[in-house]
Amino acid sequence: MKILIDSVYVNDGGGKILLDLLIDRIIKDKKDVDFLFDNRYENKLVKSKLTYFNNFFKRYYFYLNNKYDVIFTFGNLPPLVKGKKNITYFHQPLFVNDNSSGTTKTKILTYFKKKYIQFYSKNTDIWVVQTENIKCKLQKTFKLNAVILKYPFYRELQFEKLDKKHSFLYPSKAYPHKNHEILINGFCDFYDINKNGELIITVESENLKISRLIDAKKKLGYPIKNIGFVNQEKLRREYLKAKFVIFPSENESFGLGLIEAVMMKCKLIAPELEYVKDVVKPSITIKSLTIEGITTALIKASKENIKDSVLLAKNDLNQILKLIYGEI
Repeated sequence: MKILIDSVYVNDGGGKILLDLLIDRIIKDKKDVDFLFDNRYENKLVKSKLTYFNNFFKRYYFYLNNKYDVIFTFGNLPPLVKGKKNITYFHQPLFVNDNSSGTTKTKILTYFKKKYIQFYSKNTDIWVVQTENIKCKLQKTFKLNAVILKYPFYRELQFEKLDKKHSFLYPSKAYPHKNHEILINGFCDFYDINKNGELIITVESENLKISRLIDAKKKLGYPIKNIGFVNQEKLRREYLKAKFVIFPSENESFGLGLIEAVMMKCKLIAPELEYVKDVVKPSITIKSLTIEGITTALIKASKENIKDSVLLAKNDLNQILKLIYGEI
């Protein structure tokens, strides 16, 4: 059986973390699989049977000249030709939500990608999604008649006991919808009142606006620590040390940070939004994604005996692999 994993356009963030995990398991299973990767993607474990590009026409040409029994497309966009069995893993809320916010460039790209999905959706036999919310929106947005399966997956992290500091960790790049500016200002207002705690964030150095805000607040004496964009092992150590993980994002495809926080026995502070409800039950709910809302949630965390968070999302990696291998 000839199998192709097409992950063109996946190269960073949570998508890359999940793709790395998927590839790790395929290699461990010693399956004969071909790969299509984005040319910005890096994985040292993959040494053969791979092609790199992120060009529509090169991808189309590849499909015309190569035939497979199973095509598993990981990056939301269906394959360009109809095969024997095509599976598309869809995990991008941007393509099924209202696009009233965002830059003009983002809106234009989203519009054309949605048209692409609509046109090539007929090439997919089975859609796989991470949450019930995305499943409903995907079917409604593109009026799909194909099978849609909910198979979330994630890497199982091992917890070990460490003395957790009274710190608040936000493991995320600083995209606009992630609300780093609101979080930083909310934490500073909280610190003015409580005089305790530390905020730890993982903002990439290229984000000058947020980096300058952090520097300005640190000069004023606020305990904010930016560890930069770190690998999974370093981030795991931060989870182990942090008492709380705060996640004030407006929208997530899955929310890996939420799941990892609960596995690492952190108490989770998160907004009352659908992407949160799909995967976890947080310890504290942020009532509004405002400076005041953040401050209120942090004060509650510092003053009350807070219950543990609960993981709701099931890990269905084995089911996805059975689909790919043609076992179901």
